[in-house]
Amino acid sequence: NKRNAKGLYFAKKNNIKFIIVNYKNKKIAETRILKALNQNNIELIFPEIFISLSIMFLLILGVFKKNSSKLIQNISLIVLLITAVIIFNETMGIDEKILFNGSVIIDYLSSFMKIITLLAAFLVLIISSAYLRTFKIFKIEYPILILSSVLGMMIMISSNDLIVFYMGLELQSLA
Repeated sequence: NKRNAKGLYFAKKNNIKFIIVNYKNKKIAETRILKALNQNNIELIFPEIFISLSIMFLLILGVFKKNSSKLIQNISLIVLLITAVIIFNETMGIDEKILFNGSVIIDYLSSFMKIITLLAAFLVLIISSAYLRTFKIFKIEYPILILSSVLGMMIMISSNDLIVFYMGLELQSLA
């Protein structure tokens, strides 16, 4: 970080240059830079956050509402479609963005693979519903397990580090 004669701070982090105007304290300038960087990180992993919050909501809904298998499956289908739209709108146009000190990478290929994974899960839920009804095993757990498996796959797709890949693998194998 450098300061010129006019009180402007120039900072560079993750190949992004920032100019902070008229800050007399270097610590305040660095805090503003870090806040700006952290806000960008959250919006790029919003699809994973949305699926994880949806899983928790569906678990709570399934416990408190009796005979909610059809409702849980329909909401799961909607969650998958909304997540695909979020990925298409938010992260599809990004060339390459490295987050969390190189642990997660968001680029065109990872966004494309996430959309393919979500559409495949959507088709699996639609196709398997007739089979589950035929054998009378249509329960609330199945769509939730599919969603948690998809969340693990999405984390594995975006991983750029072995520990993040392992976390995604464990989450996917939990289902």
